Amino acid sequence: MQGTFKGYSQESICGLMKISMFELGMNPEGIPSQNNTTYSKDNNMSGMLMPSKRKTTAKSSRTLTNGQISAVYSSVWDSVSDVFLWLEYNKIPEDVKKSDNCNAIITFCESKAWMKDMSNYKKVDDEKAKGFVTDGRNAFFIRLAIYTSVSIMVVGFLLKKNRTKYRAYYKKLGAFGKLLLTKPTAARRVVRTKTQRAVRRTRTRVRAIRRRYTKK
Repeated sequence: MQGTFKGYSQESICGLMKISMFELGMNPEGIPSQNNTTYSKDNNMSGMLMPSKRKTTAKSSRTLTNGQISAVYSSVWDSVSDVFLWLEYNKIPEDVKKSDNCNAIITFCESKAWMKDMSNYKKVDDEKAKGFVTDGRNAFFIRLAIYTSVSIMVVGFLLKKNRTKYRAYYKKLGAFGKLLLTKPTAARRVVRTKTQRAVRRTRTRVRAIRRRYTKK
């Protein structure tokens, strides 16, 4: 998902957040209006209509009471991705993507007939939109960190449980693979054996020295 944001400035992302906030009827706590069925039923964050020509992440569509056809998504992330597909399809200029003005991207959307009049979208508080974007990004990285940690634990468990099956991946995993693929008891045995050999060599040398001195 982070790749989707690549090339867009913080302000442009906030402009898109302002569109979502207005479409969802979001209150100051970030809760969408209960009357917004496109979000509650369709996972539709931005009031996107079902595309007829361009590529889309929508899985299906639903006819609303006003006759419009809402795009239906499997997840909110798919809805967000579809907004960026719409922008790229409409050839959003680089200066708009990288603008330091939150409303620049809203003006662009209006010029490409997202809505006939989007002046009310621009009235959404900039700082509130930035706050929601920051909170969302932090939540994403927290989820990513948790997912990564759990994945490493699961991979470690599988590799330890199936050492013979996964031994082919040993070299690819490097030191981490060596740690996972080495049996703890075997590792202890190797250390113990090396220690015992060193002790034996020392004792042998001491005995040899004693014999030499005894002969004299």
